Amino acid sequence: MKILPDRYSSGPLLLVVSAAAGLAITLYHYMAPLTGVTETIGAGLVVFSTGIMLVAALIHPILPSGVMRKTVMFLILVDAVCTMAAGYFLHEWLLMVAMAIALIGAVISAFTGSATGGGKSASSQKTQGATA
Repeated sequence: MKILPDRYSSGPLLLVVSAAAGLAITLYHYMAPLTGVTETIGAGLVVFSTGIMLVAALIHPILPSGVMRKTVMFLILVDAVCTMAAGYFLHEWLLMVAMAIALIGAVISAFTGSATGGGKSASSQKTQGATA
């Protein structure tokens, strides 16, 4: 029995974990005193962008193949690159590492079968089960 569906393979799982880590890192830097960016507008925007990335990373694997799925993946890639740049400007080095890992997960998701639903459609899987 599988715990995770096929669409949550290594790429999407890496993306979700790194987006969650990025959110935790940015929340810490935003809320903790004496971090240098406590309660600043820039840090608040980075908290928002990493939260959006986490939500997008969670819904991406369950989207049907097509334009919407590719658009969400493109936006995740843009979000990761821009958040990495924001981490550089805010001197949040751990956030930059988390976003680099998120980029690796996004690239794995985009260029493997997990981005297209495993390569087989649901109708072909049903047909194969009926003929076997």
